[in-house]
Amino acid sequence: MKSMFSALINNCTVYKMAVNSDFESSNFFQEAEYRPLGVTTSTNVVALEWMVNDAPAEGSLVTASFQTNGKGQEGNVWESEKDANITVSVILYPKSVKPEDQFYLTQIISLSVCDIIEMYLPDEKTYIKWPNDIYAGNRKIAGILIQNQIMGDTISGCIAGLGLNVNQASFSAAAPRAISMRMISGNIYNLKQLLSDWHNFVGRRYRHLQNKETEQLNKEYLSRLYLRGVKSGYIIRGREMNATITGLAPFGMLKLHDEKGNEIVCAMKEIVFTE
Repeated sequence: MKSMFSALINNCTVYKMAVNSDFESSNFFQEAEYRPLGVTTSTNVVALEWMVNDAPAEGSLVTASFQTNGKGQEGNVWESEKDANITVSVILYPKSVKPEDQFYLTQIISLSVCDIIEMYLPDEKTYIKWPNDIYAGNRKIAGILIQNQIMGDTISGCIAGLGLNVNQASFSAAAPRAISMRMISGNIYNLKQLLSDWHNFVGRRYRHLQNKETEQLNKEYLSRLYLRGVKSGYIIRGREMNATITGLAPFGMLKLHDEKGNEIVCAMKEIVFTE
């Protein structure tokens, strides 16, 4: 028996993505499909069900006007006002990427979000707060969630979810550091056009990965790493300390030095930013 998610996506209109010839990546996802939803639980959940059941073309998108259970890293909830922001998941089949190199997928999605924000807000510097948040200045403007399906030594599929704060005018006290593009510029943005532009940036960044341009990806990612080279406060494995982010360790783990110069390597959920 098909799940309720299968029923939901099968009853939803499917569109072919329009190709925009003004962007380098316009032909990269030329067979991609687009499933716009109204209210749903989580675009990542629906996209995963779609990928497993129907294997839509690479670059296919699931969007929602509102998520009742939008996911952040490790089950954190994503706050987003209905019809105000972009909540989307893109389906990829990065079979040339080895499981031990899967952090490159986090890198290309993170950089694509920086690309789209700075295209619309050229005076705004964006940063990547490891592992999955995008900051405008020192405030959170977007979050990503990457979920990979691994079969043996191959990544058979990837769901890359994005929540981008676009037209929301304010956030609850539970998200005191959140900011939107509207709050920065005072402008209201066309969500469909912004989504199309981001889709093209994903294609361009994905092409870099497919072409094995990993050294350049690493360089760009590190140049945007939030608080890199700045002594700051953290809770690392339950212990409060000051430390300095120095870069990335193998498998995309975060590398820091404490005040005595000792190297610390952290996996997800082993570190909390306190500043």
